[in-house]
Amino acid sequence: MTLRLPLTSVLVTLFTAAACLPAQAQRAAAAQQTPQDVLDVERAWLDAIPARDADTVDRILADEFSITYASGDVSDRAGNMDFVRSAPPPDPSTRLRTEGTTVLMLDDVAILRGIFVHEVGGQTVTRARYTDTYVFRDGRWQVIASQLTRTDA
Repeated sequence: MTLRLPLTSVLVTLFTAAACLPAQAQRAAAAQQTPQDVLDVERAWLDAIPARDADTVDRILADEFSITYASGDVSDRAGNMDFVRSAPPPDPSTRLRTEGTTVLMLDDVAILRGIFVHEVGGQTVTRARYTDTYVFRDGRWQVIASQLTRTDA
């Protein structure tokens, strides 16, 4: 006795399997990433903002990026790119850094939590708790969401 499958069933199975391959490859590539890889991207982002390095910021911000600042203001990718491209250069002593950052790796998602510090001339302008959410896609980490909450600590 021979088993005959309708051509439609075979094609659906093949197309479904083929559609899953990119996602599996993406997860496999993300599994090779380390927390330090994500921290390196975070550092590049923090350096690119005061340097007004639009190319770097453009690579790091995902299309669906959104940030909620400590003030409560919300901005998207377009707003951030406009700022980086058009804002006057900051004081040369401007420094953006993080402290006590932890990285939670979840397959192709990484969540960074810590303290964000904005300094000018060695004086702290902003100190806030932050959470940044990154996704690994197209062979690189991109930030999709950022949340800052002002703190006195």
